[in-house]
Amino acid sequence: MSIALVVLISVAVLVLTAIKIDRLPAVLLSLAFLLRLLVFIADYYHLAPIPFSGSDTEDFHVATLAYVAGDGPIKTNYTYVLAFFYRIFGAGGRMMAQFFNVLLSYGTVVLLYATLRWLKVNRKLILAAVAVLSFMPAIVCLSSVLLREAWA
Repeated sequence: MSIALVVLISVAVLVLTAIKIDRLPAVLLSLAFLLRLLVFIADYYHLAPIPFSGSDTEDFHVATLAYVAGDGPIKTNYTYVLAFFYRIFGAGGRMMAQFFNVLLSYGTVVLLYATLRWLKVNRKLILAAVAVLSFMPAIVCLSSVLLREAWA
């Protein structure tokens, strides 16, 4: 169920981006989302080592599993957030929690684009700012793994 939901939401995000936004910004925003999705998949399925992923992400996962099972204390407030997804999606909870980080990061890119358009900033500057936020490696990696820094 979790994989199907990730695919469904991803398709919806890309379709809405294509419909609601001008062509060049839509391409840029779509690439930003796809890049985050690719890093998320690589991390979730351990296809490639992802910077910032590792023992911290696994600690959050194990602590949340223990908390949901009633066997462990709260490690951080982030455990409450993760527990929400783990309780709703069961075994797919980690996937959905991590995908939620991807959606939040993509939402930040869209919000930057919309805010700069609303402020009537020059189109080239908008595209440059969106490109920086979209493709900065640290931001992409942090927002695609199971870390609370994705929310910072």
